[in-house]
Order: sequence, then structure tokens, then C-alpha cells
Amino acid sequence: MDILDDSKNTSICMQCNQRIINYSNQLCRKQFLSPSRINECSKIRSVQINQENKIESGNLIIDEFIKETQLNSKCCDDFIEWVSCSNLENIKYLTFGGNSKIYSGTWKLNQLSTNIALKVTKDSNNINDNILNELKIHHKCRSQNIIPFYGITKSPEGDEYAMIIKHAEHGDLRNYIRKFFPKLTWTDRIKILIELSKALNSLHQMNLLHMDFHCKNILVDEADRIFLSDFGLCQPIDSEMVSSSIQGVLPYIAPEVLRNKPYTKQSEVYSISMIMWELTSNKPPFSNKHHDVELALSILDGLRPNTVEGTPDFYTNIMKQCWDSDPLKRPDASLLPKIFEEMIELCKMADDKTVSSKVAFYSLPPQIESERETKSFGFDNMLPAYHSESEEKLFMSNENNYETKAYEYSLNIPQVPQELPPSPLLSASQHPPSPFQSSLPAPPPPPPFPPFQSSLPAPPPPLRRSRLPEASQFPKSGYRYQMEDADINEIEGGYRYKMEDVDINETEEDPRYNTQTYAFSLDHLNKAYTELINNRSRLSDFS
Repeated sequence: MDILDDSKNTSICMQCNQRIINYSNQLCRKQFLSPSRINECSKIRSVQINQENKIESGNLIIDEFIKETQLNSKCCDDFIEWVSCSNLENIKYLTFGGNSKIYSGTWKLNQLSTNIALKVTKDSNNINDNILNELKIHHKCRSQNIIPFYGITKSPEGDEYAMIIKHAEHGDLRNYIRKFFPKLTWTDRIKILIELSKALNSLHQMNLLHMDFHCKNILVDEADRIFLSDFGLCQPIDSEMVSSSIQGVLPYIAPEVLRNKPYTKQSEVYSISMIMWELTSNKPPFSNKHHDVELALSILDGLRPNTVEGTPDFYTNIMKQCWDSDPLKRPDASLLPKIFEEMIELCKMADDKTVSSKVAFYSLPPQIESERETKSFGFDNMLPAYHSESEEKLFMSNENNYETKAYEYSLNIPQVPQELPPSPLLSASQHPPSPFQSSLPAPPPPPPFPPFQSSLPAPPPPLRRSRLPEASQFPKSGYRYQMEDADINEIEGGYRYKMEDVDINETEEDPRYNTQTYAFSLDHLNKAYTELINNRSRLSDFS
């Protein structure tokens, strides 16, 4: 689906009379172009590039990318512009995230100005395929749910390049939750989820997967509008790119992805479940755990955040379905907007203190039941409060089991011999004489249970950590939190994982929740998990 051809997602700019993708905010992007690129007679932007007015980025790849967006422009605000540093003012450093630094500033041109943010990607002075891919995909997936991408300029510091995007007044969603959590109602929460699911849906309709969906990649502006950002890991749905590394933010990565299975739309439904939990807790998931291979093994083993007390059941039910280990048991990604919209009235009731106690155990509205008959995939697993026809028949057939009646068996205790057969666990010398003892010679004792042998080489001695390192101790190069394969501790031929609780200052930026590449590999993680399951199965058989 081409989002630009969808009239529902566009409006008309009142100044240049062209379609506009993002809301205009009294700002016509045409006026931000240099006069040589504006057709003053028709008052619309010319799609022809004035070859005499060359783009001066200093990089041929960037020049060609900018020209391509302008030549193919169809709307008022669907092109990329090279912006000179002289047109940027009040530049201030804000924060870092993943492999980028974020600045705020003001863009001035032709007596107009707008607040912008600069995203400076590490090593962008050498434009490689990954950096170019992010630029192209961010431009391609432009819509009302995507943070507007205006142009490219030089970094305020160094020789790197910076993306010019819309400034989001409230920053990322984590900062927004932290700032407004005491005032957030259940209606507010569900409205955020509606916008998030719509944004994700629009991306999927363009045959794209975000693949890095977490609160720090979701921005909120002054009007509380929700935008997706950071498309560095974004890939086409049918991409055949294979990687053995783990990239993203570990608590938001779906279990099947950790199991080295394909990343799908349903993997991003799992990420939404973690955001749902964060909206109820005012904390990012697993903030009290080290984000290492031990946590990854625990997630594969079924570990999920504890439900926050006071969360309505209708909300909890959907959240738990979204984080199901089986992606096929999660609600379909395309149905999430409607699912959340159906919860609006229940959220309003939960917010009303006079009825909140009655709505605590409600499920979703019954009108969805009729839709379950027409939607075979998605809704079937969505509503635990409703039963299938076969389940109803089973309940009906079992009704007679609960009638009062006399049973044929009695409560008399049967007589047993005073002397029981000898236990095989006792040695022959420990057995008392028994009339039941056989005259045959005693069988030889069973061989001892063989020790479990790991097929993996023993890693170095485990690192003992009593607390999480301070933020200053995290490596600054790439902002990568180093957790080595040695974090999998081999013991007695198998593997163990024991997590230690950690304390984090919730008011400080936590580098664990920045996008990163983890140092332990998918291959080693899955070998360790397979060893864990096999060892558990052997112990179960022995017992």
C-alpha cells in the first residue's frame, strides 16, 4: 500500500495547495526551499532541480539521495532538503541513544522558523549501506504516525552528518510516562496504545518491520501526538537478511527471535506487550535485572514481568496474550487498533471511581463476539472470557457430575501386609527378613547415573556482579553494553542462570534501554538453552 495514495492520510496545505502528509502546524515546507526551486508563478514547488544551485553536502551519496527525493516529490512535505549550519540556531545537546546523539535547535529560513531535533549517527561521516538504508526507509515510510524527516545537515560537533527531524516536546515515551504517570488514566493509556498500534500497522502496510520497537523509539510532541522514530534496524517483511547477532533492547525482543526464528509482525506485538506493562508500572521491563544472557535464557524459559496491582483484568488479559511465547497465540497485529478501541469504554468505567470496582474483572465488550465468527485468526485467541461451541458442549456434558448421589466405592481402608517388599534403594544388608522375599539371587545394583557431558567448551570463570555498573562505566564507543558468552556459567556438565537484582536510579538515563548489539551470539544462546532443556529432561526422567 502506498501511503501517499491514501487520501485519508493526507490533507491540503493552505499555502501551496499541495497534499501534505504530516499535519501542517501553519508551516508550509515549500517556503523552506531556496527561491531558485520555487515556481513563483504557480505558487507551487517545482519538482525540477536547478542544476546551477548544487547541493553542498560534500558527499556524493547524500547529494544523490536528496535530489532523488525532490525529483519524486508529490506532496508539500515529502522531500529532503540540504540545510546549511548557518540556518540552524540555539543548538543544544539533549541525550544519546544507541549509536546516535540528539540535539535540539531552531531552523530559520525566509523569515520562518520551526523547532527541530538533530540526530547525529556515529561514523556517519562515512556513509555506509546501513546509514543510507535508515535515511531511505525513514523517507519511504513517511506518514502521520512517523516523525517528520525534513533534511540533512552537518553535525554541530565533528565531521558527521545529522538528520533534521521534528522536535518532540515531551521526548520519548519513557520520559513522557515518567513525567505524567501520576496523571495518566486508563483512558489515556489505551489512547496511547491505539496510536501506537496504528503507527505499527501503517508500517506493516508498507511491507516494513520496525525491528526495534520500544519506548525510546517512540516520540511524543506538545499535542501528545505519538510518532515512531529510529529506523536503523527497519527491514522489508520479506527480507532474507540473516544475522547471528542480537540487536535492539533485550526485554522487548520476542522469544522466537531469540530462538533464531524469523522476525514477523507478531514479534512486534510482543514488543507492544512490554509497552503495555510499562504504562502500568512507570518502569521499563526487567529494570531490576542484568540485561545479559541470563535474562535471555529466563525469557526463553517463560519469564515475564509481574502484573502490577490494580491493573484491570481486561487490560491484563490482552497484555498477557500479546506476550505469549507462541506468536500464533498473540492477537494479530492488524487487529490491535480495533482491540484497543473496543477497550475505551471499559477504561472510562475503570477511571470512574464509582464503578471501577465493578469493572475490575470485566472482559471485553460482548459485541466483539460477533466479529470473532468472521475473523478466524487473531480474535480467537483474544478473548478468554468467551468459550467455543465444543467447550460449551463439554461443560454441558459434565453438569451431571455435580449432582448429589451415592457413589459405589466405600471409604473403608483396605488391609495391607504389615511387611512391605524391600525398597530397591536399600542395600541387601539393610533389608529385614520378609515372607515376600524371593529365593532368587538379588539382581546386581544399577549402574550409577552417568554425569552429563556438555558439548560446548567450558567458558572462563563467571564474572561476579553485585550491582549494575554506573552509567559512566558503560563503553562509550557505540554505546554497547558488553556481555560476553562467558556470562553463561557451565556447572556440573550443564548450564545454570541465576539473576541478581539490581538497583537503578529511575530519574537517570539507563543505558541498558538504548538500542545495542549484544556481545553474546544467538548461536551460543540457543546451544545453552538446548543444553538446559535436555539436562532438565534427563533429571526429570531420573526422578
